[in-house]
Amino acid sequence: MKAFIVLLIIDLLVVAAVAIRRFRAGRKSARNDANCSGPEAVLPDLPMPDVAGDNSGAAPYDKKLYVRSCEYMEQKRPFLVESFTLDDFAARLYTTKLYLSKTINHYSGGNFRQFVNHFRVKYAIGLFEKNMSLRVSDMSELSGFHNVVTFNNAFKLMTGETPSAWCRKIRTLRILGK
Repeated sequence: MKAFIVLLIIDLLVVAAVAIRRFRAGRKSARNDANCSGPEAVLPDLPMPDVAGDNSGAAPYDKKLYVRSCEYMEQKRPFLVESFTLDDFAARLYTTKLYLSKTINHYSGGNFRQFVNHFRVKYAIGLFEKNMSLRVSDMSELSGFHNVVTFNNAFKLMTGETPSAWCRKIRTLRILGK
């Protein structure tokens, strides 16, 4: 009985914290640039939706949560930790994992894993462009993937080509001076 009461109190505190966070976020002005693309102009654009132009009827704080989650991923880079989970991410954004998951699914068109892999692939591309002597296995490990197979699948899904083919193409373009 005591454990149930403690869990109930914790749940109420979490709900209250989320409500306060949403209320405060609602009072701040919305950011004009709502997509997840960062300042890295050299990286190819991976498919991410235009949140600013979305008129699907979703609540405005959903957009703000999505923008905050994208900004957090780009600034803090939690995706570099292999064991990064939706629970961890929701706690860092002061929201529930169900609400965060639904928001990411709605705006990104993919699930949480695909959302995280987007940032991991983007980071791997940046690593390779800075150091072209990196092997695919190094890129995979340094960008937070559990194994090379997962990295290959995510990379191909995001870019349309395998990491090794993409690396060969970039090296050739650099040699030719393009």
